[in-house]
Amino acid sequence: MSPTDNGESAAVLSSVKKDLTASQVELARRMAERQMAMQVATVRELMVWFVPFLVSSYGFLYYGYRKTKSWVVMFPLIPITFGFGYQVHFAYGNKTNQIKSLAERIMKKETHMMAVPEWSTTFPSHQPPHQEGTQNKEQDTTS
Repeated sequence: MSPTDNGESAAVLSSVKKDLTASQVELARRMAERQMAMQVATVRELMVWFVPFLVSSYGFLYYGYRKTKSWVVMFPLIPITFGFGYQVHFAYGNKTNQIKSLAERIMKKETHMMAVPEWSTTFPSHQPPHQEGTQNKEQDTTS
């Protein structure tokens, strides 16, 4: 092999690595989008159950109020209404955009909030974990 072949193969290898990295970044972005879509879909599905609960709660609590003539019976409507408002805002409003912008602000200005504890590895530092298993299999077959 000549030195020019080495340089060409290194350039090709570098190009392949860049393409692979770009595709992995794109895949990670798509997975994050899919995860957010699943969360929104989950909240929308929850609305199918939450709305009948809310309507029946309003009805029963109003009936209790009419029967007892005490407005204290209506107190549970306050947290239920706040919970319903949040769910509607998340499922059909711009709550996901607000959460995203808040997360970006935290990542920029409050990096100490994202501190990850140090992990100790059990594999040798010179060998990645995915190669460790292949070397052991080769040693087993030669023994």
